[in-house]
Amino acid sequence: MSEPIVFISRNRLVEGGQAEFGVAYAHAVDLIRRTKPRTAFFAAYADETGTDIRVVHVFPSAEAMTLHFEGSAERTQSAAELISPTGFEV
Repeated sequence: MSEPIVFISRNRLVEGGQAEFGVAYAHAVDLIRRTKPRTAFFAAYADETGTDIRVVHVFPSAEAMTLHFEGSAERTQSAAELISPTGFEV
């Protein structure tokens, strides 16, 4: 049995992009809920300035993580002009 995996992506939000990111993220949450049932947790958090965004993903296994990230390039297109990746943690 594999251990749960927590993956946290760090991103910089473009100035003034909070509202648009919120809409794109709401669509992503709905899509993940419908198509990635083995993703246990998917949530975004902004710092106090609203410019640094962390997206937390939790998976029950490595296989679930692999399945989650299949097609992720297409899913992130809606937010590609709003955020710039700055790093990640596993």
